[in-house]
Amino acid sequence: MAMAMAMAMAMAMAMAMAMAMAMAMAAQRSAMA
Repeated sequence: MAMAMAMAMAMAMAMAMAMAMAMAMAAQRSAMA
């Protein structure tokens, strides 16, 4: 059970990191244009 919880937490953290990276990329692209 604890392992599944840790796995879910790691997946959520990776998803949040990917979302933040995509947001930063979009901001950089809009600033460049």
